[in-house]
Amino acid sequence: MARVITDTRNGRDQYVHYANTNWWDTFFRKSRPSQIYNASISGGSEKLKGYFSYRNYREVGILAVQEDLFKKENYRAKVDFKLNDWITLTDNMQFNKYDDLQYGGYRGGWHGNYWNYLVYNHAMPWYSPTNPDGTYFYRSELNNYAAGDGLYASLLHGKSKQETEDSEFSNIVTATLTPLDGFSLKASYAYRKMNQNTYQRSTMVPWSIYVGEVETMGSDRLMEFNTTSNYDAFNIYANYNKRFGKHHIDIMAGFGQESMYSKTIQASTQGLISDDLNSLGLGTTANQTTGSAYEWALQGVYSRLSYDFDNKYFLEFNGRYDGTSRFPSDFRWGFFPSVSGAWAIHNEKFLESLNPTLSQLKLRASYGSLGNQEVSPYTYQPVLSRSVNEAFSLNGRPLETISSPALNPVEITWEEVRTIDFGMDLGLFKNRLTANFDWFKRETLGMLTAGQVLPATLGASAPQQNAADLATKGFELSLGYSDNFMVGGSPLQVSVSAGLSNSKTEITRFDNPEKLLSSFYQGMVIGDLWGYEIDGLFQSEEEIASHVDQSYVSPRITAGGGLQPGDVKYNDINGDGVVNAGTNTLDNPGDQKIVGNVAPKYLYNFRISSSWKGFDISAFFQGVGKQDWYPGYNSQLFWGPYSRPYASYFRKDLTNNIWSPENPNAYYPRGFGYIALSGRNSLYNINDRYLQDISYLRLKNLTVGYNLPQSVLERLPFKKVRLYLSGENILTFTKLTDYIDPEIASSLVNLNAPTGSYTYDSRGQEAPMSKTYSLGVSIQFYIKQDNETTIYYLVKLEQFIDDKL
Repeated sequence: MARVITDTRNGRDQYVHYANTNWWDTFFRKSRPSQIYNASISGGSEKLKGYFSYRNYREVGILAVQEDLFKKENYRAKVDFKLNDWITLTDNMQFNKYDDLQYGGYRGGWHGNYWNYLVYNHAMPWYSPTNPDGTYFYRSELNNYAAGDGLYASLLHGKSKQETEDSEFSNIVTATLTPLDGFSLKASYAYRKMNQNTYQRSTMVPWSIYVGEVETMGSDRLMEFNTTSNYDAFNIYANYNKRFGKHHIDIMAGFGQESMYSKTIQASTQGLISDDLNSLGLGTTANQTTGSAYEWALQGVYSRLSYDFDNKYFLEFNGRYDGTSRFPSDFRWGFFPSVSGAWAIHNEKFLESLNPTLSQLKLRASYGSLGNQEVSPYTYQPVLSRSVNEAFSLNGRPLETISSPALNPVEITWEEVRTIDFGMDLGLFKNRLTANFDWFKRETLGMLTAGQVLPATLGASAPQQNAADLATKGFELSLGYSDNFMVGGSPLQVSVSAGLSNSKTEITRFDNPEKLLSSFYQGMVIGDLWGYEIDGLFQSEEEIASHVDQSYVSPRITAGGGLQPGDVKYNDINGDGVVNAGTNTLDNPGDQKIVGNVAPKYLYNFRISSSWKGFDISAFFQGVGKQDWYPGYNSQLFWGPYSRPYASYFRKDLTNNIWSPENPNAYYPRGFGYIALSGRNSLYNINDRYLQDISYLRLKNLTVGYNLPQSVLERLPFKKVRLYLSGENILTFTKLTDYIDPEIASSLVNLNAPTGSYTYDSRGQEAPMSKTYSLGVSIQFYIKQDNETTIYYLVKLEQFIDDKL
């Protein structure tokens, strides 16, 4: 029987746990509600028009022991003022704010993202979250296991938390002048102010294992962050649009500039005199203040010239000349032109006989370039970094250090992306059936990335430079069908659409003369994973004795008594009698080969919708046709005890598929701890046996709605009333284990790293993907009939239901 008893151990009375705790069900909800309220009002006259909207969103988090809340409000107002026949002023304002309260903490102090590993550590079922006297359980003195590394006790205590208040105000003022027929001049000024305040509070968490004795763990610390950012942009451009007989021209030229300034202040204190009040003034020791700031500016001119003849032949030229403060003064400016053309074949006389069967047939082609300047504002400038090490002190003060600057590039400039595209648009039967196809090749020249691979003895990483080129080839295809049919005396509308895209990216230049596999190299396909080939599991001692030396890829097992039946069997691909990585270069990869690719391939989607007699239904599916993923070495949700034997939760489909003499065809090897966690061990090494297929098909949204008929609305003060029921992430079809969401695993892929997805953080165990069910009503009615002012009101209730955990 599950219980916690008092027993004398090592001469002291202590609590001994014989519980049967489901830690997940104790601390986390099976569902969580949220509400959305929307309202808008619009109206006005010919001279003055206005619009206002409000949105309120509230969501309760997944914690059952504390109420973690997320609240967000959005306000928007727009005013159009027509001064006369050729001058119009528009003011578009928006204010957003949110408040995010979350609980956390662990034995080291504050830790907010407990999903990454804390939830999965040491929470053994024989422990109880509390002792008989109500004190919290943290760890037993009978072993070294601390439940959740202190997370669960901290959550029960409820005083270690983080709250973020974020607000953003933006305003765009636009003046439009149309003094001449076909000519317009537009000027706009945009301003955005962002402010974020965050406090993180960790407290000492009381816990007990000895009867009548309360200890504490964690840290008593308060940190506050304030970031204020200001962004503004000015644009002015003129446009001339005129048709002369069969000729049509459109000319545009403009100037724009934008700037951004951001400043962060950070302060912290320790030893607060209250656990419930969070103020820097309550700290008694280790006060510290620091800050940072950055700014950047962008300026440029742009133009466009469009021409078409008889609505059949189209030609367009575009050009931009931009300068940015992110690069040295001699390398700040870049020119980026483009040209495109199209032929509307369906408007030719020789195809008139195909009308209306052939509604549209257009061929398109384009070639152009764009610039990318997304690097740190001070990439090319040496920066000294200051840090404080509280573990050491000098003259009674924490040790402060200033580190030498990293290597900085001398010449760095725009990354240029050149794209050539060929496309076709097809419409049949009055465009009831449509198809669009594009084939493209995109070259990225002077890619902003780490430069030449440098030896580790240098003690510094390579500076960011225009050090690489890459080429991407791919296609995009979309199909659509839409029609109306009379059913039961009422029109039935049906619409179906589908999309498919794919691309492949190859590095065409990179300064890696040794072609080390640990970095990018010329000829590499982005996303390629190098790994080993597995020939199943050893089934006998004789099979092990006749096998080659694979101690390089299984050092922990080798040190723990040697290979045994049930261990992973590596293939000696190059036949040299030993399994290893060679020199880990393209010329000598040892027994490694390309086992997969982590870039998503064949992205597809399709949507189906229909409406009849006020009822409507729509379904949206999305998926990935091919993508590989190798679980990160700290993925306790995937590896379980192979990563950390003390993992809190074991997958049922793992425990039933572990090798044993009675289960020789199991997928997983014999039980052996840590062989997925640390370097070069048998499951840590990327290999083809445990490479996961994370392709999927998901019913992303299903919505059923009903609009009240006009005959009913005539008796009500409403213009439109719609009721609907909606669900998101309802069904998922995938080969991946049900305990890891394929979209979460895909989001962890980093195509900017040569190893793709294989890092410590590639765990696939972030906050669980949830099914969401919504019940809503939308009401539209007149406030004042003569000017058609309307108000919209929406109530939405969402419930999040996790599938497995």
